[in-house]
Amino acid sequence: MPAEVKTLATYNGQDGISTMLAWSGTSLYNVTTQGTVGAPLLTGLSTSRWYTTGMANSGCTQLVAFSGSDDGILYNSSGASRLVLGDGIVANTWANVDPKFLSVCTIHQRRL
Repeated sequence: MPAEVKTLATYNGQDGISTMLAWSGTSLYNVTTQGTVGAPLLTGLSTSRWYTTGMANSGCTQLVAFSGSDDGILYNSSGASRLVLGDGIVANTWANVDPKFLSVCTIHQRRL
């Protein structure tokens, strides 16, 4: 790892497979298996301190992460992607609130 790990989170897939994620320096890594860590899943982050929430519905399970300064991160069975301000219709976009300003998120009535 290039720097101290400040956030660890576990994604639990519907298939029963769990993935451990670690934020180190300016990048996000998959650290599920013991040994050498591979290439980062995401780079260019401004912090390694993130706040995560897992959620599941009949379609999939997801892990969302927010730092309060970077665009949010969505992790699911397809991998890691960024959550950005947009129209809320296009995948991974949110309308009316910029995900980079969120820091803590929770589930209420099965909604994020």
